[in-house]
Amino acid sequence: ANFTSWFAMSEIRILFPKLAVDALGMQPWMIGVLIFALGLALTITFYLMGVSRAWRNSARPLIFAQILIIAFLLMLIVSTSALTLGFVLCGLGVGFGICYSYSLYYSVIGSMDKGVASGRHEMVLGMGAVLGPLLGGSGAEFFGTQRAPYALGALLVLISLAAQLRLFSTARAAQSRA
Repeated sequence: ANFTSWFAMSEIRILFPKLAVDALGMQPWMIGVLIFALGLALTITFYLMGVSRAWRNSARPLIFAQILIIAFLLMLIVSTSALTLGFVLCGLGVGFGICYSYSLYYSVIGSMDKGVASGRHEMVLGMGAVLGPLLGGSGAEFFGTQRAPYALGALLVLISLAAQLRLFSTARAAQSRA
């Protein structure tokens, strides 16, 4: 979840400005406001996840966040107004923040060596951040549209979510047999 979230977030941060200028005719200040909205929602979500314990030991918020990310990435493909894009980017910030918080918490909580665990967590995040713009930009070039990266991001989140649901199901089945 964290890999695909940072994959999609990096696509937005790096590739969205070109879409906003070329296809949507936005001014740089508006692009800055929209990227700020993403970051602000992400930051607020980090804080709320940090002070809340309600989400721990439940996969539901993580699953729901990824479904929202998929929906918002698909909305990003068709949205043209700054107001709609602001809503979409805020929603994505919330979803990305939930995935990051889950990833960091569960990477560190069961580990004896928390430094190594957090390093692995950040490595996964970093791989998403590096590959998102690379593959998203390649997809935009290949398909001839600056909106292709967000379809790719949605597809990767969907594949990741399917794999997670399978893992959760397998773990539940093993737990019920024990």
